[in-house]
Amino acid sequence: MQIVPVHKVPEKKYEEWYYERIGKNGASKRIREITGAFQRTYAHVKRVKPEEEALNVLVCPVGLREKRRVLEILNLDEKQLQKVEVPVEPPENAEEMEKDANYWPCASHQSYKHEEIDEEIRKRVENLCEKSVVKQSGSRQCSEMSVILESAGGGYVIFGSQNEQTNENLFEHTVISLVETTSQVSKGYLCTGRTVILSNEPCLTCGMALVHSRVGEVFIVGEPSEDSPYIQHHIHGLKELNHRFRVYRVTP
Repeated sequence: MQIVPVHKVPEKKYEEWYYERIGKNGASKRIREITGAFQRTYAHVKRVKPEEEALNVLVCPVGLREKRRVLEILNLDEKQLQKVEVPVEPPENAEEMEKDANYWPCASHQSYKHEEIDEEIRKRVENLCEKSVVKQSGSRQCSEMSVILESAGGGYVIFGSQNEQTNENLFEHTVISLVETTSQVSKGYLCTGRTVILSNEPCLTCGMALVHSRVGEVFIVGEPSEDSPYIQHHIHGLKELNHRFRVYRVTP
């Protein structure tokens, strides 16, 4: 059984920059001259890329309006320089950090960790699937069955049945029932931090309901829904929303 995260692959933006290759002897003076001529760089991008026998130093963007003035100050000609693409936005995770390093080294302003599932949660999800408590559904409608794990004791609560058709009444969808019932008995806010397992991906309304209920993570056992709020549209990771969480797909 495989459990893999549902990620949006962001379209990274890069900007083309000139860089000068200089020897290591007396490099400090030349680096000060370059940074004096053009100081503005992205906070996450390092100015210098070291090599074994030389240093590569970012000079200025290729598209800079005043680049001629910068090059004149440094007594440089465009033909003397090389070009590289640098990431406009800082990396959001360890994988992006490694990818960006292929272009130009970035400064790490936070500790990136590869996304890992809590081992106890993984075992509980796998156990429920292996015992067919939650079965893979081929439905493209909203999740026929929703399960929320109890915070302690290994228990769980099931909403709906895979023998039932998804009700056209949104307020009777299994995800809505899960959120409403859990919020009534929970001491905290709605479903904060809780783990939810779905027989298939929910509709957009139910997907948003889980966002606003502040769940900790969602496991999807079956197929994408027609709305596909997570697998296609990745609403669980939108910075514009008030909460973000992890979504995983479970496959045999």
